[in-house]
Formats: sequence, C-alpha cells, structure tokens
Amino acid sequence: MTRAAVLPEGPTMLESGVPNYEVINVTGVLAPAGTPADILEKLNAATLKVLSQPAVRERFATIGLDARGSTPGEFAAFIKEDFARWSKVVKEANIKVE
Repeated sequence: MTRAAVLPEGPTMLESGVPNYEVINVTGVLAPAGTPADILEKLNAATLKVLSQPAVRERFATIGLDARGSTPGEFAAFIKEDFARWSKVVKEANIKVE
C-alpha cells in the first residue's frame, strides 16, 4: 500500500494496524450492452487521450484521484470481480436492504 498523495503524512491502513484492507473508488465510462466493439474502442481511445493530458491528471491529483485508464475488457473484468467481492461481503455479513 502507498500513502495518498494528498495526505503524504497520513498513514496507510496497514501502518494504522488494519491489515488486508482495500476499498477503492472507481469511476468509469460505460456503454449499453451490445454496443459495437468499434464504438467501444473509439470511446476508450478518446477517454485515454483525455486522461493522458497533464492538466487533467493534475486536476484529478488535486482531489486525491489517480487518473488512469484500461481497456474495455480489463474494466469489465474489474467490475465483475468487484461485484463478486462485495456480494460475498454482503452475504457473509447478512446485510439486508431496509
């Protein structure tokens, strides 16, 4: 784990005595199911181009975010894994919607 760039003196969760702790905030661009692959690739290329701009990266950094992109397949896999992880937490903790 690394310290947050906006709080370089703040300890990580591990340094605070909480091992195996990971919660991240992810924002992404999604498209409707069935969107043609060529459209997804164009959207991804445009998104990556914007995220590579120094002014955009700096703006994200000022609010504590690390702007980075991936491929549509990588993002889909992340969403699937994250959903499974949190579904397990909800089930094991017997969390119910009120």
